[in-house]
Amino acid sequence: MALIGFGEAPDIRYLCGGSLVSDRFILTAGHCLSSTNFGPATFVRLGELSLDSATDEAFPEDYDIAERIPHPEYKQTSHYNDIALLKLNRKVIFSPYIRPVCLPVQAAIPQKRAIATGWGAIGFGLEQSSSLLKVTLDMFGFDECKDLFEATRKLRTGLNVTTQMCAGSRNSTKDTCQGDSGGPLQVYNDANVYCTYTVIGVTSFGQNCGLAGVPAVYTTVFPYLSWIENLIF
Repeated sequence: MALIGFGEAPDIRYLCGGSLVSDRFILTAGHCLSSTNFGPATFVRLGELSLDSATDEAFPEDYDIAERIPHPEYKQTSHYNDIALLKLNRKVIFSPYIRPVCLPVQAAIPQKRAIATGWGAIGFGLEQSSSLLKVTLDMFGFDECKDLFEATRKLRTGLNVTTQMCAGSRNSTKDTCQGDSGGPLQVYNDANVYCTYTVIGVTSFGQNCGLAGVPAVYTTVFPYLSWIENLIF
């Protein structure tokens, strides 16, 4: 899990999340490469739990961003292809506190639920959390989700069945929110001892936050696998 910062030290603003996918690259959302108010993403923190605590048994490491790489078909005016990579200025030394997530090896997602993590707000219009939070979400089928997201200026042809997926809660307020963008939607691996989780989606956008029965939209990682692998390996 990565925190993505904007601005210059000591006034870093953490506005997005991301996933460590190799010893030099963070997977995140295309719209997390720059901020309207604070400019381009400049900084990544790994291994953090609580931003307000130095005694939380976390061992954070900070990295400058050497390169911001949006997907070639991403446009700031659109929700499509909302995926990007950040290249760090130096290699990450893996430890029990900092490890890469697995990338998906198949398009099918058999799991009915997935986990989202981040330091985002715990409700619409509220401040971001200072502690890393996680939430278990229901996967929504594409047919039940597409009707909830009509075509808009940023979603001109509605949701894309291949490159976008939905997750949320059918009967409670569990959701991702502002500040969680770019973070992982992940499933647990029982069989893989090297990486505990596989990232299947990247947090992209939603309608408000925490509306029961109204999921958020995530960029599906698998269709972009060859693009990711060509850059990180």
